[in-house]
Amino acid sequence: MNKHFREVLTFRALDFKLAGCPGVILEGAIPVPETQEPKFKNVCALIPIELDEELESITGLLSISKRQFLVLAIQSAIEETNKLMDEVDVFEHVSPLQASQDHLSQETEITAC
Repeated sequence: MNKHFREVLTFRALDFKLAGCPGVILEGAIPVPETQEPKFKNVCALIPIELDEELESITGLLSISKRQFLVLAIQSAIEETNKLMDEVDVFEHVSPLQASQDHLSQETEITAC
């Protein structure tokens, strides 16, 4: 399919899908059970200025907050990482529990220095 034709069709399909319900995808990006107050953790990371400028540009252009963008990006990265780990069978030689315990003991050794 022609690139431009596909872009027009994608735009029109999404425009139709989201008409009358702005933010519906973003609001559902952070699932919270109705009976529970949302719990959040602040995640800080130093990033290069150029990356922040690009993030500002993209989020401004798409009218999406940085927080919403980053939550979606982190969720996507985690999903892709889990798929990759399943594909390569990361626990072929060690159980997930043993890997977790080993990781915790390594963190203790690193932070103890």
